[in-house]
Amino acid sequence: MEKSETIKDLASALAKFQGALALANKNSKGVFNNKYADLAEIWDTIREPLAQNNLSVTQPVYNSNDSVGVATVLMHSSGQYLMERFGSVPLKKGPQEIGSLISYYRRYGLAAMLGVAQQDDDATSAERGHKKSKAPTVEYSPKALKEEILGLLESLNRSDLDEAVNNSVNEANGDTKKLVKIKNRLTKLR
Repeated sequence: MEKSETIKDLASALAKFQGALALANKNSKGVFNNKYADLAEIWDTIREPLAQNNLSVTQPVYNSNDSVGVATVLMHSSGQYLMERFGSVPLKKGPQEIGSLISYYRRYGLAAMLGVAQQDDDATSAERGHKKSKAPTVEYSPKALKEEILGLLESLNRSDLDEAVNNSVNEANGDTKKLVKIKNRLTKLR
């Protein structure tokens, strides 16, 4: 971690900030159905307490030696600062993957630097006396799933998967649960 020569004023302001900080709601779902607070929710949670305590944050992006990352810089009106970098070499180098990686590091960098904790939005609703409604169940037809799987397979342009996917679809024998699993696996390969 890089920091200014002294951080006395910054540390005092950060302590006050953390005392006023609410929990961020886990408002998004990840690929594996894990819940997390997205970047906008983190910012909604920190924006006002930052300003009230003369604190600000900037997150410049860097690209060095094939590594992509974000530096999170916490600054105080006195000129004192703390800075930490989070980065890695992306597995895929397309703009979508790099953009996702940058968003990921911005979210983690903010939460780590400022001590932002997360809570399930169900807990917030329960505290307010609300019940969260269940998501509607989606019904798939085997025919529609097969067509979607074949479309995904074609869009992947991976002839090495053709035989295995076709065999799996045939072995599923119209079982929608099995077909949904095949579809989800192909979706992850995109």
